[in-house]
Amino acid sequence: MSNLVLHHGDNFKFVEAASVDFVLTDPPFNISKKTNFASYEKNTIHSYQFDSESGEDWDSYSHEEFLGKLDEWSSEWSQVLRKGGSFAIFCADAYTSHLMEALKKNGLSPRRLITWRKNNAVPVNRQYMPMSANEYIVVGVKEGKNVTFNADVPILEQTLEDKIIEATIVADKVSTIIYSKVRDAVLNLQEDDLFGTDHVDMISQVVDNILESSKKEAVKKTQAIYKLDDEGKKYFQACVPNYVQNPLKVGNRLHPTEKPVPLLQFLVALYSKPGDTILDGFGGSGSSGEAALSLGRNAVIVEREANFYAKLKKRLESQATAVALI
Repeated sequence: MSNLVLHHGDNFKFVEAASVDFVLTDPPFNISKKTNFASYEKNTIHSYQFDSESGEDWDSYSHEEFLGKLDEWSSEWSQVLRKGGSFAIFCADAYTSHLMEALKKNGLSPRRLITWRKNNAVPVNRQYMPMSANEYIVVGVKEGKNVTFNADVPILEQTLEDKIIEATIVADKVSTIIYSKVRDAVLNLQEDDLFGTDHVDMISQVVDNILESSKKEAVKKTQAIYKLDDEGKKYFQACVPNYVQNPLKVGNRLHPTEKPVPLLQFLVALYSKPGDTILDGFGGSGSSGEAALSLGRNAVIVEREANFYAKLKKRLESQATAVALI
């Protein structure tokens, strides 16, 4: 079981320097604004001016103010991370380069930009521009020894985090095979193929045929990921791409920018070990805390908004062995 520290405030100065193994956080994006989203008939996010719901305008800064915040936050993350500790920080596309520069300025090393592909993004403004179906996560380390990246997964006696990594990579491998086959088949449909046939029915038949015909190739390519170690034990060798697919839907939404727990579990599983301490200075709904606790990590969750803090406190308290309120 795991320990949980909850803090209703706007900082984590109480956290000991170099005591955190993994910073997993979703800070403000500075993208809140008025839109006509409410007029969209299938709208599920209601408004893009989401910070005004709490009355605090926590996502509304001038450009220069926000650059200052990125620098301030990066300094704080660097202070609490141990050498060799990792971070995964969600960021809007317009600010990824600014965040990376702020991280580097404060002694951290951004290594990759992970794209979170949301398979069921709301098709707002679809007639005028591509949908906003991606979010971005800057990942990296504070240089030092004992960096954690769990790319090799044992098959026997698997833990939940092992299964999460394996399931995510296998699903991606199979979906890539099916994607290319469906694309080619639809692209190559001839006019004669559609004669006397409803187009939707034809596409459905194409998809059905490819699912059936792809089984052998999918099995062959996924089997190639499994290796034997020097003792003859089988393990899963994960080549982790710099994107991850996960639906946007999170059920009963406690926060307007809430992230799905399975997505956060994948990041926790990759970048930390059981017993590690994970920090989220922008706790929001508490999803990061749930992901950490579910995988046997300790969690430090900070949230300044009273409404959100009350909800995440109720959500997380029963999931930890010991709870400290600071």
